[in-house]
Parts: sequence; structure tokens; C-alpha cells
Amino acid sequence: MTANVRIFLWVTLAVVLASCGGTDPEPTPIPEASPTPTVVALPSPEPTVAVPTPLPALTGILNAVPNAFDFVREGVYRGGDGVGGAAWFDYDNDGDLDLYIANTKTEPNALFRNDGGTFTDVAEEAGVTNGEGNSGVAAADINNDGCADLFLSGEGGAIGSLWSPHKLYVNNCDGTFTDASDGSGIVVPEGVWSAAFGDINGDGLLDLFVGGVSGLFGGVFRPGRNEIYLNNGDATFEGASVSAGLTTQSNTCGVAISDYNSDGLQDLFTANCGVGESPELWRNNGDMTFVEVAGEAEIGRKSGESGSVNDHATTRMLFADFDNDLDLDILALSYGDVAPGQDLDWILHQLWENNGDGTYRDIAGKAGITGLGFGWGASFADFNNDGYPDFYYVGGIPVEPYDFLGENPGTLFLNRQDGTFAKEEDHGLSGLFASGIATADYDQDGYLDLVVVSAKSKGVGGTPILMRNRGGDNSWITVRLIGTESNRDGVGARVTVIAGNLSLLTETRSGFAFLSTQSPWPTFGLGGHDGPVDIRVEWPSGLTEVFGSQPIRGIVTLTEGTGASQ
Repeated sequence: MTANVRIFLWVTLAVVLASCGGTDPEPTPIPEASPTPTVVALPSPEPTVAVPTPLPALTGILNAVPNAFDFVREGVYRGGDGVGGAAWFDYDNDGDLDLYIANTKTEPNALFRNDGGTFTDVAEEAGVTNGEGNSGVAAADINNDGCADLFLSGEGGAIGSLWSPHKLYVNNCDGTFTDASDGSGIVVPEGVWSAAFGDINGDGLLDLFVGGVSGLFGGVFRPGRNEIYLNNGDATFEGASVSAGLTTQSNTCGVAISDYNSDGLQDLFTANCGVGESPELWRNNGDMTFVEVAGEAEIGRKSGESGSVNDHATTRMLFADFDNDLDLDILALSYGDVAPGQDLDWILHQLWENNGDGTYRDIAGKAGITGLGFGWGASFADFNNDGYPDFYYVGGIPVEPYDFLGENPGTLFLNRQDGTFAKEEDHGLSGLFASGIATADYDQDGYLDLVVVSAKSKGVGGTPILMRNRGGDNSWITVRLIGTESNRDGVGARVTVIAGNLSLLTETRSGFAFLSTQSPWPTFGLGGHDGPVDIRVEWPSGLTEVFGSQPIRGIVTLTEGTGASQ
């Protein structure tokens, strides 16, 4: 890479994400880049009256629902970063999924209660408005009382110049929450965006893993810190990063927790988005120590290397078994093909196919996704219920001088079932400062819907966009887990559905989507299968059970210890 190209990206990517370092055999045509910006400054204050958010036409697989939410996320002019997330969770245990959305500084967050497919903001009465500014949202039951709690990361310090603190809200199981931030033991470093919950030490309690992007402190950019917080079971946590050996600092745009080598232990992934940086994979040794093995897994540089041909800036990682071979593959998104004619393979999107032996190989060229442009939020899920995961992504930064990255209209790609993806539809969201997305079947028709979070920019946007799935004739089943020895929601469990010739695998998770939490209840598309299915659950406790002959086209609840043990 030439010196001029590195300077170009330092001035642009580094400013956007506070210093944001693969080769693909089949690159696709790329768009023309904007000139290199020479001025770096925060945008001017927004107009006081916003133009309504443009909505796409109501055609296609995913269709916008007009006026679904009475909410506006304000923009970067409040000193924050603009990016924000959402979480689907059943906060009131009434059997449908509610939605929490983070807002920027001085503005209240929203908790939308799902009332049969319509939404009412109850954040004030629930005690979760905050108003100090938040970006990421992770929902999980941290004390195993059967009621989902909330962790919110702060915002600012990357694009914006100010930083706001995190929040931990504990669900009181009566429709209200208690702010347990003070005294929780969670001392999140400034610059943390992303958060994920998982049972890292295997004690049946959900621990917290957070990742930090660069922060703008006194005019100097510096990498953020990634931290592990172990759950004590009483809404308090203890930091464990140093003793665990997780001491690196990096520009981490996203974190994930997943058992990559199927040894029953939760491993840690960081999507590092800086110049000259690579993803990190921290293998769990089973004794609360970790070793970095991204190089061994062939998704990044080997431990100790200062630089490598394997360097690849990654902004988020999405896990799904896209080829249905019963191991989880990873869609590793980056900045995309934003600089024509330049040797910038290290910022192209990648698709890591799991080789089944603890290693991966990039097949993005074959899959047809190499030349795609920039986006923030994404979902790797089955939107047409044919049994094969598709993917959707969206996002842009329509704020000068960052808009050279381009504007993603919100694009759905369908899995062709042959290792490739085909563009199905755009959703007309260009021009919006869209960032986080969260996927769930909010109306319980068996087909996955999603919400897109946007921030107001140039007087446009800020209203969340609910994209409802039009549905179809394919069969489906949604699985809800109840842990007894494992954590209450079974976060980290591996669930396999056997439906005739289809064998479908997923992992239950909390957080790790870009600043967002997807549905805690996985939905499986079954194609034309029309009959009962068998479900195999590998619980975080180590217990493996089969729940036979489960009815389809509905939600099934599986309780640990009640299946046929294997």
C-alpha cells in the first residue's frame, strides 16, 4: 500500500472511528470515491424542525411500517457519535417482544411495549429514560430471576467530543427497573460502544464483555480497552481482564462471544477497525485464562506479530451456519469497497467459512459480497424461511467530511443455497444516518422482521424504521429456552433443529450485533417441511438433550432437564 493511500485512510477512516489494517480472488466493480477531505470538524447545529424520515415503498420481502414509533434519535450535534442501537426483549414477560432504543445526549431513551404488534413508549414509567446519551444496548437476565435486564454503553469520544457513562438497569419484575450502575463494579472505559453477555466462566451466570473504539481525549486519539466483567449474581461484577490475559488495546467496533471450536467453552471475538489492525480471537482455556489464536484460526495475524498480510480491519462479526453443514460461519464486515483503483483488500468485507477444525477460509469472492460498500448494522438470518441464512445490512454517515464512505440504502441479500448470495431488494434509506439494526419476529407470524435505528442528520431521519416481513408459505418454528443449571435464558446454547433433510444450527446470544441485541428466541425457517421436528440443545451447563416431535408454526418452550439426555 502506498504512503498516499495510508494518509488518505488515516484522515478519513481514523477520524470516523478514531483511527481505523485480505486479498480476494474475485473483486467486483467498485464505486467512485469522493475527494480526500482536508477539514475535520464537527457538523454545525441541526435545524430545529426535522424533515420526516423518508420511507421505502411497501413492496418486497421487508416493508416499512409507517409511524410505528413516536421517537427521534438526535444527531452528532449533541456531542455524541450519532450511532445507536436497539434491543428486542420481553421485559414484562407477556409473551411478546418489546423494544428498547438508545438516544443521544439530553434526550430520553425509549422502551416500546409491544401491544399485539403496536408499540407504546413506557420508558418513563419503567424508569429507563436516562437522557445522558447511549449507543449500545445489550439485554439479558443477569440475576436469573426470569426478568431481562439492560446494559447500555455510553456514547461520544469517536465522532463526537463528549463522553457519557454506561448504565445498568435491573428489572424489578413488575414493569419497572432499578438503576444499579453505581456500585455494580462495572467501570467501563471511555470509548466503549459494544457489549455482549455470555457465561464466560461457566458458573451459570451471564458475564459482560465490552469493547472500546478510540476516544478523542484532549485532541489525541488512542485505542480503547476491552474488558471482561464476571457476574457475582447480585447485580455486581468484578473485572477480570488482566488475570484472564486479555490486556491488548485496540480500536474495537464490535465484540462477540461464541464457542468457535465446539469445546463447550465461550470464546471471545473482537472486531478491530483500525488501520493496521486485525480481528482478535481469544480462546477460552477453561480456567478463566485466554490465549489469542486469530492467526491459528486464519482470520487474522498470529499472536505477537506487529503486522501481517492477514491484517483486516473489521467493524462487526455475524455468526450463522450459512451452508447448513452444522458449524457456524462468520460474516466479517468492514468499511467496504470505498476507494476505487486502490489496493485496499484490508477493508473489504469477508465471509469466513468454518472448516470444522478450528480454522476458517475467506470465500467472500465466491459468495459475491467482496465489492459491497459501507454499512453499519447487519443481520445474518433467514428472512424467507427457506432454511438458509440470508443477510441484510444498512448504514452511512451523511455528515461532512465522513460521507465519502457512501450511503447504504438498506440491502437484503438472499442465500442461493449454493454458497453465493443474490441482491434481492434495496429499501431507499440512502441519506439517513442509519446504524444499528435488531432482528426479531415481533408479530409472531413466523417470519423475521427488523428495526433500523437512525440519527437525525441535516434535518433528516432520527425515526426508527420498522421493517415488517411480508411472510410466505414456508414453515417455521421459534424456540424459547429456559435454563435451570445454565443461565435462565440459555444464552450461549447451541440449538439444532432436524426437519426432514434439513439440519439447522444456531447459537443463542445477547448483544454483539452492531450496538444491538437480536431476538432471544431464535426462529428457524423450515422450507416446505410439514411435520414435527426434533430439537437438540447443547446447554451452556454441558448437558445435551433432544426434544422430540415438536410442533411447527409456533413458539415452543424448552426447559433444561426435561428432554432426553444424550
